[in-house]
Amino acid sequence: MYPEAIEQKLGFLQLRELLNQYCLSPLGRCYVAKMKPSTRLSQIELWVDQVAEFKQALMQGQQPGVDEFDDCSDVLAQAAVEGAVLPIELLVKLQRTLEAAYGMHLFFENLPVDEFPQLNRLAQKAEVPPGLLEQLQRVFTPEGNLRDDASPTLQELRHTYQREHTKLRSIIQKAFKQAQKDGFVPEGSTISVRENRMVIPVHSANKRHVHGFVHDESASGTIAYIEPVESLDANNKLRELELAERREIFRILTRLTEQVHQAIAPMEALLLFLGITDFIWAKARLAITLLAARPQVTSQPGMQLVDARHPQLVLSLARESRQVVPLSVSLTHKQHLLLISGPNAGGKSVALKTIGINQYMLQSGLLPLVNANTQMGIFKDIFIDIGDEQSIDNDLSTYSSHLKNMRIMLKHAGAGSLILIDEFGTGTDPLFGGAIAEAMLETYVANHCFGAITTHYSNLKAFAEKTDGIVNGAMQFDMHKLMPLYRLATGRPGSSFALELAQKSGVQGEIIRKAKEKMGAGQLDIEKLLNKLERQKQDLKKREVALKNNENKVKQQEKKFADMQQALALKKASILEKARSEAAALLQNTNREIEKLERHLPFLASV
Repeated sequence: MYPEAIEQKLGFLQLRELLNQYCLSPLGRCYVAKMKPSTRLSQIELWVDQVAEFKQALMQGQQPGVDEFDDCSDVLAQAAVEGAVLPIELLVKLQRTLEAAYGMHLFFENLPVDEFPQLNRLAQKAEVPPGLLEQLQRVFTPEGNLRDDASPTLQELRHTYQREHTKLRSIIQKAFKQAQKDGFVPEGSTISVRENRMVIPVHSANKRHVHGFVHDESASGTIAYIEPVESLDANNKLRELELAERREIFRILTRLTEQVHQAIAPMEALLLFLGITDFIWAKARLAITLLAARPQVTSQPGMQLVDARHPQLVLSLARESRQVVPLSVSLTHKQHLLLISGPNAGGKSVALKTIGINQYMLQSGLLPLVNANTQMGIFKDIFIDIGDEQSIDNDLSTYSSHLKNMRIMLKHAGAGSLILIDEFGTGTDPLFGGAIAEAMLETYVANHCFGAITTHYSNLKAFAEKTDGIVNGAMQFDMHKLMPLYRLATGRPGSSFALELAQKSGVQGEIIRKAKEKMGAGQLDIEKLLNKLERQKQDLKKREVALKNNENKVKQQEKKFADMQQALALKKASILEKARSEAAALLQNTNREIEKLERHLPFLASV
C-alpha cells in the first residue's frame, strides 16, 4: 500500500474511528487497530461473510444480549502465578466478561446454521468454561458485591455478627444515656466509631468519671472518645467475627482463583472469541449505517462497481438529508485503465477516492458501499497519488512529489496493481508535463496496471481514444445550468468547461475573447466539439426521457383500450346470456300456456 498515508488520503481513518465507537470492549478495539488489507481471497471472503451474516441477523431484529465488557488478560496473568489470590474486583471483572461471552455464544447458537454458517462455525471455536461462571454468579451479586450466602460459613458469620452488633449497640446506647444524664456528653453529640470500635464522646474534663478506654480525642482536645468497659467483651467479639469473616472470604477467593487458574487456556480462547465477535459486530453496525453490501469477490484483479459511494460523503450528506450520486466503474482485462476528464469541482477526485476506499474496505474485511450486484477482484497492491505532497523539510515541490510517486509506481505497479492518480502531469509546464504524462501512461497500459487517472490534458484524452486497454471517461456537466452533475460517463473524453465556468464566475467577455484567440483554433475546436457532444448527449437524454414517457403513455392507453375491450366483451356476453335466459323463460311460459289450452280443448268442443 503506497503511500504510508494512504488511509488518511482515502478517508479510511474516519472508518477506524467509527469502528472504535461501535466496539463494546478494548478487545474489539485492539482488532480495529490491527486491521489491514489482505490479498488472500479465502481470508477476505471469510471476513466479509462473517460481517454480512452479522448484518443480516441485526437487520432481522436479532441482538446479542451483551453489554460493555473488559479485557481480562490481566486477570488471567495474575491467576497464572502459583499461590496468587485474585481480589474481588478482578473476579467481578472476570464474571462480567464471562457473562458477555455466554450471551454472545448463546446468540450465535440460536442462529440457523444453514443461514449463518460462518457465525455458527465461529461460536464452535470457544465455549464458556463449565461451572466457572455459575460459581462466580453464586458468590457475587450483579452489582459486584460478595453475597452473604457465598458459603454456609460466611452466612453464619454474618448472621452472628448482626446479632452481636445489635447487642453491642444496646450496651453502648445504655452507657451513652447514662453519660448524658450525668452531664458528661457534649450537647448534640452522638455515638461514634474509632479504630473500628463503638465509643461515646465525653468532655475531656470528665473522662475519668466514665469507666472505659480512651481511643481518641478531638483536634482541640476538648472531647475524648471512650469505649465503655461494659462493652469491651462485645467489641472484642465483633472483632473476632470480623477476622473470621476475612479468613472465610480469603478462603472463598482462593478457591475461585484456583478454578480460574485451571481454566486459563479456555479463557484465553474465549477472550479471543470475544474480541473477534466484538470486531465483527462493530463492522456489521458500520455496514448498516453506511448501507454497505457484500459484493461478488473474485481472485483476479478488476472490478465492476455498481452504485459505489464514498463513506465520508454518505455520512456528511445524510446530516443534510441529501443522497450521494453513486458511481459505476468497470475495469476489466480488456479495458483496465480509465482516464477521467471534466470540469474542476466536478467530482473527479471523489471518483478516485470512491474507487480506492471501497477496494481498501473490501480487502480489509469491511463491506464496501456498493450495490450487491457489484463484482470486485483482489489487487496485490494499491498505489495512489492524490493531493499535494510538497514539503519544505524535504525540499519537494508539488511536481517533484508527483514525480517521486510516479517513479515508485513505474517501478513496482504491474498486472495485479491498482493505481489511482489525480491531476496527472500537472505542476509544471503543460507542454512538457503532458508529454511526460503520456509516456508514463503508455507504460502503465503496457504493464497492464488497473486503475483510474484524472487529467485535463488533451493529448492524454487523444491517447486514450486510440489505445487499447484504456478508455476515456467524463464527469458530466449540465450545459444549460453550467453546473456539475457528479455522474461518470465512460466511452468519451470530457471538457474542462474552463471558459464557461469563467463566464459564469463573472469574468469579462473581452477576457474570454482574448483567451479563445490565445488557445488557438485547433484547441478551441476540440473544446467546442466536446461541448457540442455534451450538449447533444444531454439533448438526446432529454429526448430519450420524453420518448420513454410517450411510450409509457401509449402503453397506458393500449392497456386502457384493452381493458375497455375486455369489459365490452364481458358486457356483451352478459347481455346475450340474459337475452337467452329471458327467451328460454318466455318459451317455457308459452309452452305451458299451449299445454293448458290443449287440455281445455275437448271441454270447449263439447260446449
